[in-house]
Amino acid sequence: MPEELLKQEHLVQTRMPSSMWEINEIQSMARKYKVTPLAFATRLLILGRMNPASYRNWKDAWNEYLDQHPPKKGGIATPAEKSLNRNGLTYTTLVIDALNMERITPVSASKYLNVNYPYVEELRLHIALGEPLPTYRRKGE
Repeated sequence: MPEELLKQEHLVQTRMPSSMWEINEIQSMARKYKVTPLAFATRLLILGRMNPASYRNWKDAWNEYLDQHPPKKGGIATPAEKSLNRNGLTYTTLVIDALNMERITPVSASKYLNVNYPYVEELRLHIALGEPLPTYRRKGE
């Protein structure tokens, strides 16, 4: 975050170092510079555009905000999860029940659910036995 650009920002120019910053103000500016809100607030502190007391107050408010808004846990959805989300539990259950009663073939079930056959088996086990669907994990999770 270049010092000269930050000093030209209207919001930064109009604030005294002792001013209290709102979380949404810092978030907005951080998005603009593609950094985290904490990094942006720290940069303001380093540049003298926020004093240590204001920084501590903002950081306490930020930590409280993070506690109330935990980050979403995610990963990459498997084809079986995508099929279930796309088709819904009711429709997927109907197709799997028809497959279990041998009213349709596995190939038909695959077409109805728009998923390859190995994933039909995952859905079958999930619906029949309540087994969790396998999930992909990112490295380090």
